[in-house]
Order: sequence, then C-alpha cells, then structure tokens
Amino acid sequence: MYITVADALKLPSFQNAQVVAGSGGLDRKIYRISVAECPEFPIDIETAGKDNQLFSNGDFFISSMFAIKDTPDLLLDTVKLYYQFNSSGLIVVRRYFELLPQEVVDYANEVNYPLIMLQRTTAYADVISDVMKAILSQQSNYTAVSLIDQILNGHHSEEKIEKLAYTLNHNFAPNILVYYIQCSNQLANKTNQLVSNINSENSLFAVNYYNNIIVFHTSENEFNTKHIHYIREKIIQTVTKYMTDYHIGISEAYKGLRYIKTCMQEALIACRVCRIINSTVESYEKIGTYRLLLEINNLSALKGFYEQFVLPIKEYDHGKKGELFNTMISFAQNDGDIKKTAQELFQHENTIRYRLTKIKQLLNSQDDNLRFYESLAVVYKIYRILSSTEEVECDGVNRESCSIS
Repeated sequence: MYITVADALKLPSFQNAQVVAGSGGLDRKIYRISVAECPEFPIDIETAGKDNQLFSNGDFFISSMFAIKDTPDLLLDTVKLYYQFNSSGLIVVRRYFELLPQEVVDYANEVNYPLIMLQRTTAYADVISDVMKAILSQQSNYTAVSLIDQILNGHHSEEKIEKLAYTLNHNFAPNILVYYIQCSNQLANKTNQLVSNINSENSLFAVNYYNNIIVFHTSENEFNTKHIHYIREKIIQTVTKYMTDYHIGISEAYKGLRYIKTCMQEALIACRVCRIINSTVESYEKIGTYRLLLEINNLSALKGFYEQFVLPIKEYDHGKKGELFNTMISFAQNDGDIKKTAQELFQHENTIRYRLTKIKQLLNSQDDNLRFYESLAVVYKIYRILSSTEEVECDGVNRESCSIS
C-alpha cells in the first residue's frame, strides 16, 4: 500500500513544510521513507544499480544534505539520481541549505519531482513515524474493506459472520450499531482525516469504505437511548468539522456481532433515504415504509405501481393543461397540509381542495379516503426513489446486500 506526497503533506510533522519545486508530482506514490545521510554521498550511479537495495520504487527521502554541505554543486546530480530510480520525492531539512540552487528547482519543476523544505526543528523520527503510520493505515483499511465486502456480499452462516466481524476488529464488543457516512465527492481527500478523528473514540471503529465511511459502534453493555444519542451527536459534530455536504444513515442497535451485516445494510438503506428526501441524518427505525420499498429488488414492480397510479392524472393534465400531478406531489410533500400546499403553489386553498377531489375521481377513490391517502403516501415515496440518482445500485454494493436477508 502507499500514500501520495500530497497525503504526506497533510500529516502533523509536515505542518511547516514548504513545497519549493515539483508541485506537479504531488500524486507520486510513497511506499516507504528513508533517511539519506550517507557519508559517501552522492552515491555513484554504477554503485546504486537497480539490483542494489539502496533504492526502491516509491522511496521518499529525508536529508539535511550533510554529505554535500561543502559541495553544493553536487546537489543537482543527487536529485537527478533520486529521480532516476523513481523515488517519490525529497525532503530537505533546513540545516545546511536554507534555499536550493535555482538549477535544482528548475530541474525538479521540469520532471515534476517534489522537493520539500522542512524546518530543522522537526524531528526525523516524527516524519518517519507519521509517514509509515499513514502507509500502514492504508494497508489496514484495505484489509478492512475486503472483510466488509465479504460480510455484505457473501452468504455466510451467523457463526461465520461473527468470526469475520472479530477478524475485522478483535476488540469489538458484542452490542453493535452502525453509521454509514456518505461524503461529498469533492471532499474525498478529507475522508482519511475524518476516519482518524473518529477512531480516537474508544468505542468506535471507522473504515474508509470507497471514499465513504462506515463507523462501527460497539459496547459491552446493552445500548441505552441516552448513550446512543451522545455518540450520534459526537459523530455529527466531528463530521461537520470536516464537511458540510454529507448524509448519515444509522442502523438499529443489536445484541450480537452476528447482526453486523444487518446493521450495515440498515445503515446503507437509511443513508440512501437521506439522499432521496434530501436530509442529513436518518435512522433506520424512523424511515417508515421506505424500509419496505428499498428492499424490493424488482424495481419494475415499483415503477408499475407508480405508473398505474399517476397515469390517469398525467393524461388528464396533458389533455386539459392541468396541474393535478404537481398539486398531488406538493400536497404529499407538505404532509397533507392544504394551506402549505396552496402557499407553495400560489393558489387559493379551495383550488387545492378542488384539484384533490378531481384526483380522487380519476382514481375512483372518492369514497375511500383511507385507500387514497395510503396509496398517495406510497406513490410519493416511489416518486422520490425513482427521482433519486441511484435507481439500481446502493453505494457500489450490489442491491442484494442492501436488503435484509
């Protein structure tokens, strides 16, 4: 696994770092970090052959350039050497060189090789530790994503699911609920920072799941409403520090890690409802009939029910240049409040009442208010589902894994 130079620049030890050249290469990959203070520096190219272990693709070097402090003309050859062996970049600690020669800067800009100046007060150990922790975190996250995919998309026994859960995190406690956080695509670069912040809370385990975040909240004790609310608010506050455009779906609480798949499915569905109704946070237990509608794998069945209901209304609107369909949607959107619907459509309340009566007549429901309002509520939710951007897939996970099995 690797991080990019751009990722490294966000680490704590790089707080005062300055990219002085090669900014076009900040996407270069770092696989390991090495200290380059060789007393025979610079190493001859023939000595540092490709079979030599001194260099490896993706090396990220840190050096004060002690070996050539008295011969700065060798700095360009040194940078060329590092670039030749496909290293990711060079950190120069400001101990012997406050500025780099212009010819070195020009070369690094030409080949997009990052040169970073770092304050002499920054400890090498901090830089190395931060970079390696970030790389190992990526490796750990990759493993976690693979295990989550196995749980969500596989057909496993409860015993197998529980074993996979403990493989995902051996510190999991038996009581569990899950949060699914969908992050804005434009803010994907903040996802790893947010994951690290969430993971500072002992009872939480967060994973960067395809640039969104799955948070597992486990507890030795059975969850109570007060504790769930506290953690929920803490997560929301943490997310808000990093981004304003997000959706959070929350599962119900379960006793037993064998329900981890159910928790993730519920959180995914609740998050999808957030997008459908344009809300920020939704709990699975409060999304009502969306729970049933989003678990129907046959989308054509939903479309069929919807079209059967709205067809006579749309045909009437088309022939009479009416506004019955828009009135119906607005009425449902406003929770059946005639006054709010009238205000939204700039109509008199009696006009709204007349249109609703006409809709009931077209649907042969004028004598069955319960059936009419029941069907209207379901049709409105199907309308929101079909209008959402994802009709078939749920966050890259196949539809089967988004349904409770």
